[in-house]
Amino acid sequence: MTLLVASAALEMFFGYREAKQHITQTQRLQAQGMVREIEQYLRFIEDSLADTTKFPWGSPGWDMDARRQEWHRLLVESPRVSRRPVGLSQTVAA
Repeated sequence: MTLLVASAALEMFFGYREAKQHITQTQRLQAQGMVREIEQYLRFIEDSLADTTKFPWGSPGWDMDARRQEWHRLLVESPRVSRRPVGLSQTVAA
């Protein structure tokens, strides 16, 4: 009887340890996937912002109306710059 209890206790211990390792590995893989997604999103924003710096925003002839029109055109071309991505907000909330 004692052997049976000891065997069950060892099986519980090793089962718990194995489950914990599996959960840790799964969470690590999920985190690495999110890191890649966030890096891609930030790279996209950097590229979009780099494109906007090519315009002569402060030059004469670029009055407020021309800047506003160009800004709206950029938002239409790259709407993701002005909004947080859906997947990122869900992950941060979780």
